[in-house]
Amino acid sequence: MNFTRILPSLLLALALGCASAQDVPEADTPSITPEAALLDMKSAAQRRDSARLQALLPLVQGHPLQVWGEYWALKARLDDASPSEVRAFLQRWAGSYQEDRLRADWLLLAGKRSDWDEFAAHYPHFRMRDDANLRCWDIVRLLDAGSAPTGDAIAQFQRDWNAQRKESTACSTAASRLRAARLLADAAIWDKAQAAVQDGKPQLARSAAALIAPATGSELAAALNKPESWLTQRADAVVNNEIAALALLRLATREPQSAAALMRDGWAARLPAAQRALTWARIGKWSAMRHSAQPGIAAAAFAQVPAGTPLPDDLLAWRARSAVRRGDWADALAATRAMQNPGAGDGAWAYWRARAQLALMDDVDGALQQLQALATRGEGFYERLAQEDLGIPAPLNAEPAATIKQSAVWRDTYNHNGLRRALLAMMNGLRSEGTREWNYWTRLHTPGGMNDEQLYAAAQLACEHHIWDRCIAAAERIKGFSSAALRWPLAYQAEIQRAASDSGLPPALLHGLIHQESRYVPDAGSSAGARGLMQLMPATARSVARQLGLEGYSKALITDISTNLTLGSTYLRQQLERFDTSFPLATAAYNAGPGRPRDWRGSTTLEGAAWAESIPFTETRAYVKRVLHATLHYSGRLGGQATDLHALLGTITPPPPEPEPEPEPEPQPASEE
Repeated sequence: MNFTRILPSLLLALALGCASAQDVPEADTPSITPEAALLDMKSAAQRRDSARLQALLPLVQGHPLQVWGEYWALKARLDDASPSEVRAFLQRWAGSYQEDRLRADWLLLAGKRSDWDEFAAHYPHFRMRDDANLRCWDIVRLLDAGSAPTGDAIAQFQRDWNAQRKESTACSTAASRLRAARLLADAAIWDKAQAAVQDGKPQLARSAAALIAPATGSELAAALNKPESWLTQRADAVVNNEIAALALLRLATREPQSAAALMRDGWAARLPAAQRALTWARIGKWSAMRHSAQPGIAAAAFAQVPAGTPLPDDLLAWRARSAVRRGDWADALAATRAMQNPGAGDGAWAYWRARAQLALMDDVDGALQQLQALATRGEGFYERLAQEDLGIPAPLNAEPAATIKQSAVWRDTYNHNGLRRALLAMMNGLRSEGTREWNYWTRLHTPGGMNDEQLYAAAQLACEHHIWDRCIAAAERIKGFSSAALRWPLAYQAEIQRAASDSGLPPALLHGLIHQESRYVPDAGSSAGARGLMQLMPATARSVARQLGLEGYSKALITDISTNLTLGSTYLRQQLERFDTSFPLATAAYNAGPGRPRDWRGSTTLEGAAWAESIPFTETRAYVKRVLHATLHYSGRLGGQATDLHALLGTITPPPPEPEPEPEPEPQPASEE
């Protein structure tokens, strides 16, 4: 897309106070435009090529994106930069995203160096507050100064630490200091080890446990490397109960049936009551996530947990999923009633709790009130199901009148320098940089982010310039009203209609899938290697192109809009044919590969919503719900025959007796919860 469409207004609106261009030897930068120089600088920044950055920097002076050039040039040599140089940059670009981004970089370096004077000088001014490592370094700073962090800071540290999936020097140091100061309980450290084991990160578990019992390192390594062997060999030996619980958890993530057998054979009696209940619940969770295994294992494991035992909501969620899938409404109700916050997240447990109450005729009025509250809280998968169950229309939260554009708040946001600079960056090949700056202004610059009126203006600005993903991101955060045109834009409508006609698919389904996959970014790429509007893996694209006999296909064409739509719609149609036109199964197969949804079907016919909620992969579970919810909205936008979400979900029947041959294409990977 041509960025020059907004460049004139940017040049007028961005009062950046830029210096005039300086002379640069032609031999160093021959005939390079500022836009090309910026792309070159981005590449040089990734290589940490400070010399190239300094040579190119004069070419971007006076350009609206000059700040990025200056940021890259300084960051590349930040290790050797002086505090005065950093302060000069922060003052020159005060109030910008890049100012706060460099401040974060400088703070991370100060923490690594234990330069607490610099850290203390800058940390109070860090606006984004989105970096767990900086929160950890602040704890280290306080402890090194002889001060104790607040209880809230320690609780936040524990959340940050548990969520990290790779070793962090900052948080590991904070954990060690807190432990030495007797401010981090053993239970919190074992919680971290357990979280790491569930994430498949045994090394992180060993690092955490070493804070308590460094001498047990080799024993813990053996327990986590070969848990079944370790547990069998030490059936009669005196062992650390926490290590035994970690070994049982590690085994449960791999073979929950074996973990259950070992518990029954003696390990349950050896564990303290609370640890025994938690271990059974974890076996229940991992059993529930393996639908192709014996379905009774999960129920039997959860049944071993004494009534009234407090459990984390994530374990209760899997107890509830298992119960809903089995149609055991009493167990589903018990699990949701035991949750600390059943209304959190996407409303799943508020919905299924009400459904369980209605099925059991238990406080019917309360269940209906709960559905009513869910149905009127906004737009979402479970909100729509609740509306349909109650037979009420979606809330008419109409867009503001056109007069909203006359308000000062709307105009200020629409003409916002930072938002427009972010758009220019995205339109000029700096998508990741522009996206980060856009997110900073809409979400992080002020606590809680922009209000509804500001988000509405930001979404309109992005849609007008065809930056569809930022338009959608802003529109879906609006709480008080809804704009169908902004939240569900009909981008590339003609191209998608052609692909739908050629493949025999509903255009609304293609829009819904693209809305979730790429947010209409043609050159979108995932960390797994998927590319384009429909996020095709290269092997999938190559295989489908071969099946279609596309002459001259090459990997470079995977982001070509027409080619990507042809290949992606064909692959999606193949999944629909494979799964008897079931939208939930086909979309799950598109995300996680065809083999997994077949295993997840189970041995009984299931309500589509119950099946979708029981998908064991967090990513795929959310994906199916979002794609079908978006499909419903696009059906309305395209003027198609009105349908409901229950109809799209349908029912999920057991798989045919004979396994179907697996296709060659490589699916886009999804990860287990």
